Amino acid sequence: RFDYVIVNPPFITAAVWTMNIEGSSGINAEYGGSSVVVLDWISFGCITCKLWMEFIQKTKEDPKHNQYWYSSHTIQTLVDEIVNAVSHIDNPSVACLSTPSIYFSLPTQLRDNSYLFDFDTQWSSDRGFVHYDFHHPEDIPSHLLHRFDYVIVDPPFITADVWKMYIEAVNMLLKEDGKILVSTIFENRSLLHDYLKLEPRKWLPSIPKLVYQYRVFTNYHSPTLDVSNPEVPDD
Repeated sequence: RFDYVIVNPPFITAAVWTMNIEGSSGINAEYGGSSVVVLDWISFGCITCKLWMEFIQKTKEDPKHNQYWYSSHTIQTLVDEIVNAVSHIDNPSVACLSTPSIYFSLPTQLRDNSYLFDFDTQWSSDRGFVHYDFHHPEDIPSHLLHRFDYVIVDPPFITADVWKMYIEAVNMLLKEDGKILVSTIFENRSLLHDYLKLEPRKWLPSIPKLVYQYRVFTNYHSPTLDVSNPEVPDD
């Protein structure tokens, strides 16, 4: 209904701003993007949420690619996790396998040295886009092998045969002692532990349009991911 939305919440935390953004973004989505959203980004101080909103307004989930975006709060948490995990590294690089919402929400300086590996060519004009068919990990460009300090993965399918091809890609991309974060169903825990030494974390990601609950698995300890996500009820 609205042509113009102005927002000034009583609090400046990311969690409060995320809820206001989701409401405003929903207005834009429902009415074809004709609304104008005015936000105080200086008070907000949450560039990730701004980047996420830009991504979500421009990019609809595509069922033919089995695309289901994380919630804004989940994206904020995962991006913060990545940034903290690589903060001690000079010029770090992140490989985003089938995770465009994460890639486009990374801080600009980090994204400029990172890459998105995806089958969907709608992002082919982006500097960091690599056309990636998970059936053919051997086609990953040689100059990107063992380049990445951090790899985040969210395949479009949950079956073991698909995961084994993604696992091959992870091993090709990751530096020695690099960090891994993946999201999938809990039933894949044995496969992920056997091949990548990943362990499930307590924190559960929110994927609003996905019919089943995913878990997050990492190959390192994370205090942030060992607490509950207030968006998702504990098991």
